[in-house]
Amino acid sequence: MSWDPLYNHAEEGATKRRSNAMEIPSPSSSQRIRIHKIMILVLLQLIHLIMSLYLQKVTMVNTTNTYGSGGCVISHTPGAGKTFLVIAFLVSYLKLFPDKKPLILAPKTTLYTWYKEFIKWEIPITVYLIHGRKNLRDFDETPLTILGVPNPTSDVKHVLDCLEKIKKWHLHHSVLVMGFTSFLSLTRENSKYEHKKYMAKALRESTGILILDEGNNPRSTKSRLGKGLMKVETELRILHSGTLFQNNFGEYFNTLCLARPKFVQEVLKELDIKQKGNDKNPEKAQHLLETRARKFFLDDIANKIDSSDDEVRMQGLNMLRKITSE
Repeated sequence: MSWDPLYNHAEEGATKRRSNAMEIPSPSSSQRIRIHKIMILVLLQLIHLIMSLYLQKVTMVNTTNTYGSGGCVISHTPGAGKTFLVIAFLVSYLKLFPDKKPLILAPKTTLYTWYKEFIKWEIPITVYLIHGRKNLRDFDETPLTILGVPNPTSDVKHVLDCLEKIKKWHLHHSVLVMGFTSFLSLTRENSKYEHKKYMAKALRESTGILILDEGNNPRSTKSRLGKGLMKVETELRILHSGTLFQNNFGEYFNTLCLARPKFVQEVLKELDIKQKGNDKNPEKAQHLLETRARKFFLDDIANKIDSSDDEVRMQGLNMLRKITSE
């Protein structure tokens, strides 16, 4: 072709380059999924390495019989990877503390998401999922047979399923996942049946680390669910929430009490003049101590943070940071 000054040869060259570029085959959907999975597994290994280094320091601290302040809160909008982050942490945690028994409590809507995430990423940890009584039929892969009982009722099947999984979780290296409703039912006190006493005691005393999905749901430690969670003996807790916290310091105080069982004592020790320099709390009922700590928290911290004075607000934020970062 002869050179034509009126013809845009640069545009023609660009068009050819675009045409050639389009000829490069794009990866198929299965290839993209495989690449994505490999990237995630690499990320999991990196998180495992980082967590292992951090937890080695925790191990050194634990040798002095000081567990710190307890748990933490992970709160972010849905889809940010909170579930994967917690699972990656558990992989590292169980490498260093294989005798610790993780218990994951979740609402009905996210219960199976947790189980599927463990399976999806081929986590080398056995996961036992306790179904709700109504959902057991849909997920029962192996029909239950009982000698002498040809047709056991759904209630009998559910109890035996719970008992078998809790016993395996109690004895072996594994993770237990269940709903809040099942947790309340299985930890009910004053039962006259030995198998129910065994399950309640195992859940309260054997749990090594407690993960609460939508952990902001128990709005108060005085509710039935809040009281049940506070009776779980472990201080190692992760509150996992896809709902950002509102500017309600009363609910925030309740959340911190669930995440860190010693938070009431920490608030009193820091803000109550009578408690400063005194490592032992006065012998009062826990609910009285919590009421007193809540008043100090709202008066000395929340009111300052709500202040229009920048200096006063900063004082409140620094006090909150000091209490929650120790």
